[in-house]
Amino acid sequence: MKLTESKFSIDSFARESVEFFIQVLRTIFLGFKNYWKIVIVLFVLFGSVFYLKSRTTKSYYESKASFTFNYVHKKVYGDMFFYLQKLVENNHNETLSEVLQLSPDIIKSISKLEAKNIVNSPLHQDFTFERIPFYLYLNCERKEDIPTIQNALLQYVLNDSANNVVAQKEIDNYRATLDFVTNDLQLIDSLLKNSDLPDTNQTIELIYLAKERQKEKVSLQNRLSDFNTIAVLSDFRYLPILASQQNLVLSKKYGLFAIILSLITVVFLQWYNSPNDEVYRNFCISKS
Repeated sequence: MKLTESKFSIDSFARESVEFFIQVLRTIFLGFKNYWKIVIVLFVLFGSVFYLKSRTTKSYYESKASFTFNYVHKKVYGDMFFYLQKLVENNHNETLSEVLQLSPDIIKSISKLEAKNIVNSPLHQDFTFERIPFYLYLNCERKEDIPTIQNALLQYVLNDSANNVVAQKEIDNYRATLDFVTNDLQLIDSLLKNSDLPDTNQTIELIYLAKERQKEKVSLQNRLSDFNTIAVLSDFRYLPILASQQNLVLSKKYGLFAIILSLITVVFLQWYNSPNDEVYRNFCISKS
């Protein structure tokens, strides 16, 4: 008996569900049939907006470059480039032209400038201490301007006086550490050359310490081999983004919006103006 009741309940639920979806489809069909003029108006409206926007769409070049830095924390460079990013986003072309020492024509061609770390997060939010390269992303209308912009961005950092003061302090610290390591190595060498020193554990420890100091010396010499705060690791490599490609994506976007809004509008009007055809009527009656 219980099995029969359970089976009947499932059949009833299935029938009600099918009837509900049939009623939904019927409402949609009647909505488009009765209010097709509204659908046309919505498509004309979205089509007009798309047409106006497509006329202002311009082709541009999307590019990416990688930079290495020798001194100062990476967040400092992130803050410097974030300042440029905000100038670009807010169309402060005059200020950006003064900061980068570039002509207004080149500045107007820049539509995007972002600095990100190796995991594609904003560089100005990176507080880690790993000395690894970071990336600059640039969108520019003319590819011939990209090398000029790259050089301007590099000089923008290299000529920053506040950043150079901090970098000089780090350089002085590295030099002092290098002198200490060099003197330490000389002392260890003199101890190892002492013929009176027995071949004991102390000798082994001195040899191990000498190897460690030698590694530190090489690392410090490499660090002090370049006094520039940053350097280009890989030049900007560009990819053309055509206006036709952008407009195709834009047309799909506005077309989808027009379809969704049309569907919502005609279903609502059909439900509101035709109570006998409301979507939930049969479903609610069956439940009651």
